Amino acid sequence: MRLLAPGPFTGTRDSFSRYVDALTGMSDGATLVWLAPFAPPPSIGAQYALVLPTSGSTGAPKAVAHTLSTLRASQTATAEALGGHGAWLPFLPPTHIAGVQVVARALRTAEERGLTDPHGALGPLPDLGASFTARTVLEAMEQWVAPDGPLFTSFVPTQLERLLRDPDRAVLEQLRRFSAILVGGAATPAALLRQGRDLGLRLVTTYGSSETAGGCVYSARPLPGVDLSLDDEGRLVITAPCVARGYLSDEGELSAFESVPSTAGGAAGVRRFVTSDLADLGADGTLSIRGRADHVIITGGAKVNPVEVEQAICQHPSAAAALVTSVPDDEWGQKVVALVVPAEPAHPGGADVERPGPELLRETVPDAVRAARLGSASVPKITLVVDDLPMLAPGKVDRVRAADLARRLIRE
Repeated sequence: MRLLAPGPFTGTRDSFSRYVDALTGMSDGATLVWLAPFAPPPSIGAQYALVLPTSGSTGAPKAVAHTLSTLRASQTATAEALGGHGAWLPFLPPTHIAGVQVVARALRTAEERGLTDPHGALGPLPDLGASFTARTVLEAMEQWVAPDGPLFTSFVPTQLERLLRDPDRAVLEQLRRFSAILVGGAATPAALLRQGRDLGLRLVTTYGSSETAGGCVYSARPLPGVDLSLDDEGRLVITAPCVARGYLSDEGELSAFESVPSTAGGAAGVRRFVTSDLADLGADGTLSIRGRADHVIITGGAKVNPVEVEQAICQHPSAAAALVTSVPDDEWGQKVVALVVPAEPAHPGGADVERPGPELLRETVPDAVRAARLGSASVPKITLVVDDLPMLAPGKVDRVRAADLARRLIRE
């Protein structure tokens, strides 16, 4: 098997095309695509098809090793959940699992349908080197001579928010062509989902990771073949054929995920992945993520779930986005700090309205958390107003940089 590292992704169409060519070889079983955050080791097993990074949202990214069978298991489950293999229009960088699988699903569709062109179910490659706007979507859709059958695409919440901030009729008409629009990479605000669905968009929220070959839970329900459970600490455990082999070290050694023996009639090659996400499972099997076990803040002896606090803050109309972190404190051990992005004001009648100022947010943020009845320990001691939250490439907030930013702003 040939090992191929496509090199840096610049966002240009040429760069995108280079990645598509590499992923085509991967889907054919001829190429190991190396996207990991370190150079390939001198010796690596021929069983792998893709080695790529975790998001790195809480620290240094790890290298996740997938086989072609784990990737195809995810593609099969996705097709079953969405009503069949369809054509895909890519708007996510192919450097992380979500963007990789958009391309790989399109290649799989061409294979399943027997298309002579292996890229026949993949839409035009957009220019992601510039800022993502409605024009990015319009240009791609206007160029796309899509095959018959369902059409799909995938966005991170930030992209969807930009498209719906001031929705253009032409953009909405194009977005309504999709049988499903996957939205993942980070938690999607409920208000944004309501807005999109009210406008006629078929939005499907996804939960998953590099370790699960992308989304394995769609709109709170596990994909076919995916089993969800909770360990004794309340962490989500995913058992599925799409779970990766494990983590690769820079020397090529595999820290394997637990293999689950197949039962009579069950799928072979199933593995178990213990996430760092605290979760609840409803009686009907629906999934609700409460936050990460490694994000819990202990302040004055009380445990605070920052995700729950962020959700409470974002329920208030003055806050567009929020991230809750902590700083060391002699009295409390850790002091709860909220980084808040003010909401863009409405413009009734074309009148200019100012964004909520720091003083207003310092009042509304504690009130919003108290209203959510999360306990007094969850009320931020400090509210910092920022223009944007630190972000990672897959659309997730960068909590490491956010904590550094909070400490720096407090010192200033």
